[in-house]
Amino acid sequence: MKKLPIIALFILSFSFTSCIELVEEIRVLPDLSGDYHLYLKHNGLGLLLNFLPEKLQTGELEKQIQELEKQKGISQFSYALNPRMGKFSVSFHFSNARNLTRAFYNSFGAPHYFFSKPFLRVTENNIVRPNMSAYLIRFLEESNLKSQIPSEKLLDYVSYRYRVVCHKEIETAYPLPTRLGSDLREYNLVIPLKEIVLNNRSTASRIVLKH
Repeated sequence: MKKLPIIALFILSFSFTSCIELVEEIRVLPDLSGDYHLYLKHNGLGLLLNFLPEKLQTGELEKQIQELEKQKGISQFSYALNPRMGKFSVSFHFSNARNLTRAFYNSFGAPHYFFSKPFLRVTENNIVRPNMSAYLIRFLEESNLKSQIPSEKLLDYVSYRYRVVCHKEIETAYPLPTRLGSDLREYNLVIPLKEIVLNNRSTASRIVLKH
């Protein structure tokens, strides 16, 4: 029996019970510091997790994640990485958006320069996320993860959610959110991962806050 690549088994295992959501959640505080949380969301585990190898090759990814804790302006760091249990979560507090950008560039082997695209821009009245899809695609290709997906149809089960809880009420946002929270401070943008990985769909957004 031909073995499916690890990433394919991981995605397929969820597809029997529910779709998967890769959630990137950012909570901006009044002093413009914030809390960052990246995690997988699903309703249950599929049987295919039982077919995953006993020892998965997650060492390099785990090493990069752990580097985040050492970066300037990063605190309250925690993570969980256990593919066999369907767990992936990285959370921490960042002192400001500039240190958040530097932390990600440094941790994943791309030193931050003056002309580097910011990971996030936060001001008193704006929260801006540049288009990061090209960076995601390059990471998937360089880490050989993209080639481990045997069928494009597997990506139909996965969506990416960008969720921001702002320090003030939202006046307007682009693109229009998939959903605004009831308190008008929460922005949600949901994009099929297939659109990002295969069609290079932009992940850029701008949230304008009330003065």
